[in-house]
Amino acid sequence: MPWITPDGEYYGGPGPVAAGAVKVPVRPSDRHVWQGGQWVQGQARALRLVPLDFLNLFTEAEQLAVVQAGLANAAVKLWYDKALAATFITRDDPQVEGGLQALVDAGLLTEQRKAAVLVAMLEAE
Repeated sequence: MPWITPDGEYYGGPGPVAAGAVKVPVRPSDRHVWQGGQWVQGQARALRLVPLDFLNLFTEAEQLAVVQAGLANAAVKLWYDKALAATFITRDDPQVEGGLQALVDAGLLTEQRKAAVLVAMLEAE
């Protein structure tokens, strides 16, 4: 059953996820916000992705390339470790943009794939 926290964060899994969270119907789309006891159309919001869901936005080949690069490149290893340790990952966090750009700079992602991952962080769910 989905939940909404008092600050309006939506969680689609079992809960409750925070003190004061309330059960709600499944959100119709990522553009819907909870207002007045119902879902209403709103602007797209960056999703909070758990690390596994975030890493699954990358292809298996990209994931393996990052892991391999992390063996020799401390900056890539640090980015990957931070991603794994995060409670959630959101596109609104400037470290995400910086980390993705570091992967592009290291030749592990193309600019097109970086853009696709950022779009998926709004549309995934």
